[in-house]
Amino acid sequence: MIDQNSINEVLNKVEILEIAQKLVPGLKKSGTSWKAKSPFTNEKSGSFFVVPHKEIYKCFSSGEGGGAVDLVMKMERCTWIEAIKWLADFYKIDLVETTSKDSPEVIQERKNKFESADKILRAAWSNWHKYTSQNDQLDKWLAERKITKDDAIQWGIVIAPDEPRFLSPKIIESNSYAIAKEIGLVNSKEEYVFDTYRDRIIFPIHGKKGAMVGFAGRLIKEDPEKKLGKYINPLDSFIYHKSEVLYGWHFAQNSIRKSGKVYLTEGYIDVIAMHRIGLDNTIAGCGTAVTEQQAQIIGKASKEVVILMDGDAAGLKATKRAIPIFLATGIEVKICTLPNNQDPDDLIKSFMPDANGEAPKLSDKQIAEIREVVTDKIEEHTKDAIRWTI
Repeated sequence: MIDQNSINEVLNKVEILEIAQKLVPGLKKSGTSWKAKSPFTNEKSGSFFVVPHKEIYKCFSSGEGGGAVDLVMKMERCTWIEAIKWLADFYKIDLVETTSKDSPEVIQERKNKFESADKILRAAWSNWHKYTSQNDQLDKWLAERKITKDDAIQWGIVIAPDEPRFLSPKIIESNSYAIAKEIGLVNSKEEYVFDTYRDRIIFPIHGKKGAMVGFAGRLIKEDPEKKLGKYINPLDSFIYHKSEVLYGWHFAQNSIRKSGKVYLTEGYIDVIAMHRIGLDNTIAGCGTAVTEQQAQIIGKASKEVVILMDGDAAGLKATKRAIPIFLATGIEVKICTLPNNQDPDDLIKSFMPDANGEAPKLSDKQIAEIREVVTDKIEEHTKDAIRWTI
């Protein structure tokens, strides 16, 4: 197996523009992005974009998108670990192999299991994406919350239909049931196998290495009579460790390292809203209180954390619990309590122009102006953690 420090060295070195220029012909600068004809389809006009400051690519004609590792996997038709090796060769980084007491057979079996889980997750997302593209259900949900279609594309937001057996037959047919159940995609009652995610907005979650590790599912419409949880988060498993996962880390880590600062919010939509206005050093936990492992990950990449939890009782409780955990890492801890129980998404929406109930299309100038006023507002309501507790 490859040593984790070697993998981190590769991921920290990667610049997606350099990789895209190597792999995608005809890439040319277009504003703050780079543009080319899709390498995946036979399109006439260019719909393949690379956004260097976000470290992502998006191909609108095929629906493909992600980070540098995803691009290598797609272009080279390889697995995640093979993409890491490709990137290591590209950047002339020597990968260090770890010594293991496990037999080669056990190591290979473990590798196969991870690759199978990755394949299952990608297939699930692809099926949901196909369903989503065939109706306007997601468009309506996005418009209600002023989330743009570009946001949905960048973050891979799709819909799981209200069908108990949308994915299940495909999973059973591909002999993937055991792993799919272990990672929480399907469940069973006696001999009846059914989907875990139904009638929900799906937010793909990525691990700190950039690989997809699970999905968060938010109810499209809350029904008090059904008594369903607002969110379903992935099961703790061999591929998803909730104590370590941070939503948005794969997009935010470069910005966090460059700025030495991280905004920690409570919700997925808060992260998306902050990134939309260029505050892309923003992340969130995945439905859990801050853990020591998460604090250590953040502490290694930044010098300062600004905790931006919701202003309700639950948010305040979570903030109080997080302070000593972060202080133990040695980084500077600040607390922002927004007025009127606002969350970051509420704050950002309050400064957006009206667009007849839809997400407004913002110019670069408007984004910069909103970012400046939001940053000022956050600073105004931010205190040092020790002063905040007094």
